[in-house]
Amino acid sequence: MDINCKLVYMPDSSIRFVEKEYAHNNEIVSFSDEYPLLLIGQGSLDDLNKKLKIPIGMERFRPNIVVATDNPFEEDEWKQIRINSIEVIMAKPCARCAVPSINPVTAAKEKEPGATLAQFRMRDNKIYFGQNLLPKMNGQISCGDLLEIIK
Repeated sequence: MDINCKLVYMPDSSIRFVEKEYAHNNEIVSFSDEYPLLLIGQGSLDDLNKKLKIPIGMERFRPNIVVATDNPFEEDEWKQIRINSIEVIMAKPCARCAVPSINPVTAAKEKEPGATLAQFRMRDNKIYFGQNLLPKMNGQISCGDLLEIIK
């Protein structure tokens, strides 16, 4: 299959810092938007999908980490977690851009999930869904790893 595409490279000399207000150790990011990791609880997406006419998949939000949670938005209350031996700080809620409103199959921009999220997840004119994370150390995590809530 032929697909027109471009290879994008960010040289090591490009430095983008995490927002100083939330940074703990002058963390930097590369291609990710603002923070190195994004976590969403499955219970949060399940709750959202109950409110939508047409359910959507987690890929719309592009999280790095999806946690099996029963209660919607319980991740909002966590302050620090551990995955394997890697301690992670819950930096701040993720203010959503327009990307989750783009259907990944059709590439069409849709009103959802933003319209529904705005009804119950809007604060200061921003819609929040997911948590931005700052790992305290480097390491490897894998699907199925145990997550421990520290604070």
